[in-house]
Amino acid sequence: TCATPFSNADVPLNWFGSQTPYNGGGYAGLYAFYIFNYSYREYIQAQLNSPLVVNKKYYISCRVSLADSSKYATDDLGIYISQNSVGAVHDSALLFIPQVANPQNQFINNKTSWKRIFGSYTAIGGEDHITIGNFKNDLNTDTILAPLPHKLIYYEKASYYYIEHVCVSLDSAFCYNPNDEVGITELTSRKSSIYYSNEKIIIDQNGNYTIELFDMYGVKWKNEVLEGKQS
Repeated sequence: TCATPFSNADVPLNWFGSQTPYNGGGYAGLYAFYIFNYSYREYIQAQLNSPLVVNKKYYISCRVSLADSSKYATDDLGIYISQNSVGAVHDSALLFIPQVANPQNQFINNKTSWKRIFGSYTAIGGEDHITIGNFKNDLNTDTILAPLPHKLIYYEKASYYYIEHVCVSLDSAFCYNPNDEVGITELTSRKSSIYYSNEKIIIDQNGNYTIELFDMYGVKWKNEVLEGKQS
């Protein structure tokens, strides 16, 4: 939001469209796919505040949103944690295996809201860099056509994504906003009327509750309506 008004990097209006930040006053952006340049890629890389500790479990997440001008959407975005920098990126695909990745066949085609990519990772120790992007070449990248706003006078034959709210933390609750969906760990840390204890989900207040259980890939395994105190 501090950019020069009407510049290519302005927020919310910029070269690629319009998007309000998920949090704060800015975001980054990258090409995950570009049809005119074989396996052209852009990545966002940063050094972590401190190296990860061996055998500690970390919660990793970011928010992504497809830019208005993108003709294509992909499901191939991920987060790679490494010891040292991955080095200079020369416009081509980095063929690493990200420890946290968007689920396959869940194409990120929403141009108005922010989708969360998230997961957990047990450190081998010493990892001190995070890199975000598409870690597949064009032959292995899945794409679909994305909706194009009628107000645009141009579009790009590409998948361009805004990146926001990147988090690496030992505390899973630290990587969530109050309105985010929560898991068992977050329920327990927030001292909710629903919490986790001894491998059971406990409801200790009367009321009507709907509990949905998802795995880390976003697949729903259970949907149940409960009444009253129970476990």
